[in-house]
Amino acid sequence: ETLEDALLELAELNESGVTEAILTPHYIRNVFENNRKSCNDTFNLLKLKLTEQNLNIKIHQGNEIYLDNNIWEDIKQNNLQLADTDYILIETGFSGFPDNLSYILTQLTRKGYKPILAHPERYDEIVNNNDIAEDLISRNVYLQMNVGSFLGYYGIQVQRTALQLLKRKLVHFLGSDTHCNREYYFFSEALKTIAHHTDDDFIKLITIINPRKLLNNQPIEYINN
Repeated sequence: ETLEDALLELAELNESGVTEAILTPHYIRNVFENNRKSCNDTFNLLKLKLTEQNLNIKIHQGNEIYLDNNIWEDIKQNNLQLADTDYILIETGFSGFPDNLSYILTQLTRKGYKPILAHPERYDEIVNNNDIAEDLISRNVYLQMNVGSFLGYYGIQVQRTALQLLKRKLVHFLGSDTHCNREYYFFSEALKTIAHHTDDDFIKLITIINPRKLLNNQPIEYINN
């Protein structure tokens, strides 16, 4: 992805109503070790270009962290948190959670981190059993769903799971997960679908209130009533 691609994506996000975004390149140990230091020059250049083009969107640094044994050591050493907060965006393999997932999550929370699981609706375990999402929340894990999931971009099963989790209010944030596929993150279009399956107060919670609390490093309720 080039700088021009990133600017175009951010411009389209802004047109969809997004005013702040956390950029989360992958961090996979020994594969994609993007971190604050290695991305800082590019991030600052992108901020400068946004100002030059008068785009009204503020960006923050973060990472999408692939869970691994002792990953908390990498988080601390490389500053992989979201926007310098205690919140971290995490993911694992789609076809199966690691056997020691519970242990890793416990260690992360004990060390003061607040994990947010990316795209829960895409994991086979949750597709087959929505209750696992509720169990993760009970373990102090937040859930962030892809807007593209509501539009069917990852298939009918994922779309069905996303809507089921939404109806049960088992979601705390929305994300783009663009990977340079701009059709995946028409927030305004996704919100129309979301509005058919939940109430306005909950939409405000997951699009405005919770993101603002995250950026301010404030506590967020795990259970959405």
